[in-house]
Amino acid sequence: MSHSNGSRKPVKKCSRNVHDLLMASPSSWEFYKEDQTKILWVHICAQDLTGVAISINKWWKTRYPEYKIRVVSKKEFEQVKIKEQKKQQEN
Repeated sequence: MSHSNGSRKPVKKCSRNVHDLLMASPSSWEFYKEDQTKILWVHICAQDLTGVAISINKWWKTRYPEYKIRVVSKKEFEQVKIKEQKKQQEN
């Protein structure tokens, strides 16, 4: 996926485990980064939420401390992506 103005980053897929980033945890999640608004949209994919909040918080504070974080449902996550894709097509 290419972005002409660099304001959006592609979505990280659910197959990326929190373990791959920071800790040994069976939970997985995906995120969408909006550079213009400095918001990280996060959808937790796993059913078992044990430890995922701590892991995501550490990842967020380490990698994107200047961003706000929004943990949302899959439906809202997809709506954000679609809205931003339409906005990019208009520009």
